[in-house]
Amino acid sequence: EAALMPPREEFCSEVACPPVWYHAPTYGACSKPCATGEHSRVVRCEQILGTGEMAVLPDDRCDSGDRPNEKKSCNMRDCPSEWMTSGWGKCSLDCGGRGTEIRLVYCTTLLTDGVLVNTTDEACQKARPAAQQLCQAGDCDPEWEIYRWGVCSRSCATGSQVRQVLCEQTKASSLRVTVPDSDCPGEKPEVLQPCEETDCPGIWHALPWQECNQSCATGTQIRRVDCEQRKANGQVVRVADEVCNPETRPATSQDCNARDCPEVWFTTDWSPCSVSCGNGVRRRGVACTQVLTNGERVIVSSESECLRRAERPAETQPCYLEMCAPTSRPSAWGPCSHTCGGSGMQNRVVLCQQDIEGGAVETVSDGECTDIRPPTTQVCQRVDCPPLVINSAWGECDRECAEGRQTRSVECQILRGSGSTDVVSNSVCRSLRLPIPPSQQACNSQHCAARYVYNPWTFCSRSCGSGLQNRRVQCWQLTRYGDSRVASNLCASLPREPLQQGCFLERCRPVWVSAPFSECSHTCGGSGLRTRSVTCQFDNGEITDDALCSYRVKPTTTRACNRVNCPFHWNTDAWSECSKECATGKQTRRARCNVVDFAGTLREISSRSCTSVGLTRPDVERECNRIPCLASFEYGEFGTCNATCGAGYQKRVGVCRQVSAEGSVVNAEGQCGDQEKTQPVQLQSCDGGICPGVWIGLAWSACSVDCGLGTRQRDIICVDRNDPSRRLDELSCRITGGKLLGEETCRMPDCRDGTYAWDLGVWGTCSRTCGAGQQRRSVTCQLTETTSRRVVNVDPSNCKDLATPESSRLCNEFLCPGYWELALSYGACSVTCGDGTQDRPFQCRVRTAQGSIVDATHDFCNTPQPPTSRRACNRVECGGTGFFTWHPEPVWTPCSTQCSQTRKVHCYNPTTRKYKQDEGCADAPIDKPITYRYCVNNGGERYLWREGPWGNCSQPCGGGIRMRTVICMNVIKNEPAVSCPICIEPVKREECNKVPCPEKTDEECTDLLGFEYCDGRKATCDSGNTQAFCCATCKAELRGR
Repeated sequence: EAALMPPREEFCSEVACPPVWYHAPTYGACSKPCATGEHSRVVRCEQILGTGEMAVLPDDRCDSGDRPNEKKSCNMRDCPSEWMTSGWGKCSLDCGGRGTEIRLVYCTTLLTDGVLVNTTDEACQKARPAAQQLCQAGDCDPEWEIYRWGVCSRSCATGSQVRQVLCEQTKASSLRVTVPDSDCPGEKPEVLQPCEETDCPGIWHALPWQECNQSCATGTQIRRVDCEQRKANGQVVRVADEVCNPETRPATSQDCNARDCPEVWFTTDWSPCSVSCGNGVRRRGVACTQVLTNGERVIVSSESECLRRAERPAETQPCYLEMCAPTSRPSAWGPCSHTCGGSGMQNRVVLCQQDIEGGAVETVSDGECTDIRPPTTQVCQRVDCPPLVINSAWGECDRECAEGRQTRSVECQILRGSGSTDVVSNSVCRSLRLPIPPSQQACNSQHCAARYVYNPWTFCSRSCGSGLQNRRVQCWQLTRYGDSRVASNLCASLPREPLQQGCFLERCRPVWVSAPFSECSHTCGGSGLRTRSVTCQFDNGEITDDALCSYRVKPTTTRACNRVNCPFHWNTDAWSECSKECATGKQTRRARCNVVDFAGTLREISSRSCTSVGLTRPDVERECNRIPCLASFEYGEFGTCNATCGAGYQKRVGVCRQVSAEGSVVNAEGQCGDQEKTQPVQLQSCDGGICPGVWIGLAWSACSVDCGLGTRQRDIICVDRNDPSRRLDELSCRITGGKLLGEETCRMPDCRDGTYAWDLGVWGTCSRTCGAGQQRRSVTCQLTETTSRRVVNVDPSNCKDLATPESSRLCNEFLCPGYWELALSYGACSVTCGDGTQDRPFQCRVRTAQGSIVDATHDFCNTPQPPTSRRACNRVECGGTGFFTWHPEPVWTPCSTQCSQTRKVHCYNPTTRKYKQDEGCADAPIDKPITYRYCVNNGGERYLWREGPWGNCSQPCGGGIRMRTVICMNVIKNEPAVSCPICIEPVKREECNKVPCPEKTDEECTDLLGFEYCDGRKATCDSGNTQAFCCATCKAELRGR
């Protein structure tokens, strides 16, 4: 029946309606919650077709003037203030522990106009984000840790000193450990270096005495004394005398042959000759004399002893002086070398001659004449010469071809008698009929080579852009008759320049050039476009600025295409962050079914639209970070405190654990860093209770009086005996001893009126003859009373305003002679039986000018050969099964912290190679070798002693005590330890101020610590310390003795 029911409505018009704008009734959500956002609505051009269907048309089919608004502003208000942060900065540590990293945190407000401004922190309501957080740095690279150099082995010349150099690494846990040297970069720094490379003090070296300069009458012997010095390189060289001590310089001369000389003839010097030249006579005195021991010469009364030894010397002697001086005698002048012109010369001979006996003349050398020597040459013929014609050489031709000219100078000259030359007129030479040569002539008359001659260029063939220019060329040649055009074959072999060239007057105007359209940018949707490039180009294809072409005729560059709906498709958001960093977490995302319509708008539609066309929905959840977590250390409870009293530390060791990919906790040995080398240890402080302390006194207060005897006070406190900087309760010190005195007598300058001065005693004998000894003298403060002028000894404090003179000084600061030093015992015998030998070490030792004893080379010792250092041993026959002797093992144990080492010594038969108890070697030929000896242990690279500063001396004079703190340290962990070698432990207590206290008068002599205390110390009155504090008691005690 329904099929037969007639229709209730039908189309009444099949004409399409005009296109109209459609807009959605409401706007969508605002794009921003504040600071002026936008919300939009759908606006499109629609048309109702004649069939009644609604069609969507392109926007250009509707009237653009009636288009409704598609967007409008919304939420035009300032946003609430919010915190903003920058990115985290760099970690404060590059390696080796936990550092910090910081970032900027500031409160901002986004204004209505979209401008972001900073505001005060109070404007932000939420909690302020952290501006700093911890950051973990990894292990540092290993590096060399260099400790300070030790003491030099020598005080002068070249010694050596050593230091510790360790390869250390700071771990991520801040723990610093020692690693193998191979882990550190570069070469290991030197652990041994030369030191004290200074010259040693000079010493005097005397050479043997020379022969006596006289055989009698007390002569003199001399010798050379050199100052020698051992240089820093060990070489002994001679140096300036100022280097050595002048007071110890050996003598360089001495008397010798102190006896009277025998009688001898003594003669005076000869007198001058009786004539000035020729033969004459000279005279002298002759006497018999004797030189006495004191060097005085005396004439003896009798000449018999002199005549017995030698004939009497002559008193006269003939003399013949040289003849009178020779004279220079010239010969006649020779002929002149020229006839005119003033340049002629004449020569003659000048001889040195001497008249001799008999009237003869002897020619001698010129050097024997002392008179003025006559000249041997002179100028002659000073007259003018006749005129002469002088011409120069021809000059260069002024042309290379086609006949040129060349010239020369032609002059008439006269040589004058003075030697000068004058140029006169050529007519003077012509008047004397002298020929005058020509001064110029023709040259290079041959033709020149042919050449090309080019005509000018023609005009350019085009008025714009690139064209051509042409020109003509001809062959020309220059001859002696002129320049003319010749046949072109004469120039055929010459290179010819181009006869055509390009030209350019100005550029032609550019035009638009279009490229083909590209493929459509999209296969669907409303944003498909085809594009092409349109450029403004010159005729040569060069692209130029578009402004040079006309925009009115510029072709279009885009064209719409493929404006149809796109197929349905799934869109997915980005995966969220993983819920876990390790051990399998989860990630989620959202999946949407979208379509891009023909207008290019992306719209979300029902998921059924995508599934209906066979599109599979993407996954919206997945696993992530299915990896094991990083291994880390888990710690148990701390252990017991390492200190039985006072501050200590507890430690605990971590165990490496790891969470697997499935989430279970498992052991992860070897995964927590470099635990094979060092296991992580955590430390915390702990308190071991009250430690026994020690009383110490603080600084004394000022004396209660300005002069005479007064009192002063100080605070007494209880401190840790191992760490004096740590103050303890007084209960800790009461269990160890009585409290120190907090008050004592003090002495100020004497109240008596007078003048104070230091009285100095005479320096005593030097304690050493060489090698830096000491001299001492008494230094006493004395008062000279103004009235009585009596001088009395007073307390040294009265002279405190005066510079205190030194009471000791160094003396004999020069090098001592060397000496041989032998070891106390011989070494092991070379054999256990038969003829063996034993050696003991020896060394040449020298005490330096500073007082230290150092090793020296053998040439420093006083004998050229060292003392005997070898002896025979075990001189018994070997063999027999019953022969047993001592056999030491060659290797000693390592040096212990007690600075000792041991070895084993067996009772042994070398024949049967069997051992016995020690009783079996009762008859052995040698004593049992030592099994224990001292050694030097420097603590290795881990444990070192560290010393604190010395405290004040307990007494100002008479011998006091001062103390310091000495602690054993583990330098790797930088904590106290107990493994330092005892044998090299620095001293903690030493004597000080050993200078004797001045003797006090009866008026000054009092018991500073009271009678009760001093009466119990009578037995120790020999001590300067007791005498200083118990003066009256000790003085009476010593008198009674």
